[in-house]
Amino acid sequence: MTGRIVISRADINSDMRLVLDTDVIVAALRSPSGASSALPLAADDGIVQLLATVPLFIEYEAMS
Repeated sequence: MTGRIVISRADINSDMRLVLDTDVIVAALRSPSGASSALPLAADDGIVQLLATVPLFIEYEAMS
């Protein structure tokens, strides 16, 4: 076991949509094996769909 939290299709509703706060993104980048990183990875695997607004994208850009 790697200690990484993994979300599978069996764990959630198949049409789940998420909006990730910038704090979650930062936490995922700082701790790749933490709980926050499981959410972007689940989106990358096509398990959940990420949603965002223009103001949220501007906030994401300000982080970089």
